[in-house]
Amino acid sequence: MSFDDRLRHTLTVRRLAPTAELDGYGQPVSAVETLGTVPGLVQPRRAREVALASQEGAAIGDHACYMRPLDGLGTDCWVELDGARYDVLSIADAGGVGHHLELGLQRVS
Repeated sequence: MSFDDRLRHTLTVRRLAPTAELDGYGQPVSAVETLGTVPGLVQPRRAREVALASQEGAAIGDHACYMRPLDGLGTDCWVELDGARYDVLSIADAGGVGHHLELGLQRVS
């Protein structure tokens, strides 16, 4: 089985980007920008998240995400999967050769 066959989730990667508009205080207004919809795999980091998710109890938890590199991806982004939002906490080159990324995620909704 290849790496791409393991990426069974469809992820939407988003972030806030400043617009040309200014608010009443002269600060730039931000809008949600979609970086892309990509294949990936989101998994709980610990058994605690697995148990709480199966009981529909946890709205917050630590997860790992595996995906191909994506231009513009940073810790200011979040990932959406099945209506849940996961903030990107860390980004690591998982294989060390630019093949795929391992993201540290925190589920926030």
